[in-house]
Amino acid sequence: MYFYKYNWFNPFKFILDLITDFEINKNFDRKTGNFSYNSIETEKISNLNQIIRIIKDKNNIRFGVNTRNSGSRISLVELVGENNNEIQPYLDSLNNLSLGETAVLNIFVNILRYADRFDKQISEIRGIVIIDEIEAHLHIGLQ
Repeated sequence: MYFYKYNWFNPFKFILDLITDFEINKNFDRKTGNFSYNSIETEKISNLNQIIRIIKDKNNIRFGVNTRNSGSRISLVELVGENNNEIQPYLDSLNNLSLGETAVLNIFVNILRYADRFDKQISEIRGIVIIDEIEAHLHIGLQ
């Protein structure tokens, strides 16, 4: 698979870590019965979801987590219903992304990982990303 062949880190694991941290770091208010989320974790998961929405050109999807025995822990789910308050499966595994979609996801997850590693918010990162021979592994629509 493309992810593991060209990179020393596992982006699937990093994505799952971000999703897990987001869920673990929420606070339950016993008075209201509602959850509140850590703003840093919220920004990280929001950025991650925005990346996949751009890649898939679909505004009502987000990352989800499958059950332990489903074959792949990370999925994409579609937000449906009047207020996008219901979810339905969209893609049961990130292994079902095309090679070009996987390559783009890998590039941007790498950027998120560096931001996380240096305890920076993505809005604080400045720089230029240079991709050599992008046409070698991206679909024409993603170039």
